[in-house]
Amino acid sequence: LTAATPCTNPPSAGTVSTNKTSMCPSDSALLSVTGFTPNVVFQWQRSSDSLVWTDISGAINSTYNTSTITAKTFYRLKVT
Repeated sequence: LTAATPCTNPPSAGTVSTNKTSMCPSDSALLSVTGFTPNVVFQWQRSSDSLVWTDISGAINSTYNTSTITAKTFYRLKVT
């Protein structure tokens, strides 16, 4: 057996950024996270009111390309 890599405590969730500085109706955006601790699990979420959040099916990578946005939408990244 080999020793496991020590855990970072607390782990770093990283910093989310986007390729857009402003959005027009029917635009999409690329969301990405950098500076995170290795071996974390990602789940992108969206909300219409920033209170109730829903997991985006299949959005489990360090980047997420939004579909066409036609209404006010909030995004966040859950990291575990």
